[in-house]
Amino acid sequence: MSSSETKVTDLIFVAANSLVKAFDRYDGREIWTWTAIPAGAGFFQKLSVSKFVTVSLDRDRLVVAGVKGVWCL
Repeated sequence: MSSSETKVTDLIFVAANSLVKAFDRYDGREIWTWTAIPAGAGFFQKLSVSKFVTVSLDRDRLVVAGVKGVWCL
């Protein structure tokens, strides 16, 4: 599948350790990665605790909420 054909319904989203990754639901290929906070920053990184509270898909928008804010990807 080419990137021009990729739709939000073709993706699976995973969030952990200050990252959100999108994977192709059919072949498992990583499509993109988004980092909220630089690696090694802060208390949560030292404890290896995920900074994200929630990842929610709203139609064509991925909303990510964490200790540092809320982002719409």
